[in-house]
Amino acid sequence: MPHSPDDAAGLLAAARPVLVVDDQPTMLKILRSRFEEIGLDDLTLVANPPEAVAALRRRTHGLIFSDVEMSPVNGFEFLQFVRAQPSLARIPFVLVTASLQFTHVSDARALNADGYLLKPFEAAALRRTVLDVMARRAPERTSEEEEEATRKAQVSHVRSQPRFAVRK
Repeated sequence: MPHSPDDAAGLLAAARPVLVVDDQPTMLKILRSRFEEIGLDDLTLVANPPEAVAALRRRTHGLIFSDVEMSPVNGFEFLQFVRAQPSLARIPFVLVTASLQFTHVSDARALNADGYLLKPFEAAALRRTVLDVMARRAPERTSEEEEEATRKAQVSHVRSQPRFAVRK
């Protein structure tokens, strides 16, 4: 689904900072570059899930982007840990891997991953994934916010009507 420039900017802002977890230093450099290409430069880069947990304790993150194939704790186990923590469970979580195993996709879905991206990927694919994940996780409006939005739309509509309109 395409996102308007305003929506995209808001969704990217909501993703900041991004926690990136990968045990390959070269991949961390590539991921940093890809994220910077799409305008996300507020990143926390860590080499494994235990470091990621420490980073999550130090700072609130808007998005977690984790490799699957890591040792001794893999991305699925890290996702399970995050989802089990009430303070972390709502953070959007994207799994990334070079593996073509179909079970990885089904496991990611079963564990409530918000997204899944296959390496290697271009910046455009990363941007699409981040925007889609953040759009699905955008906080739903409360009834008060919905009423306010409706009122503003009605006021805007009235203001856009010609003043000489005849009402029946």
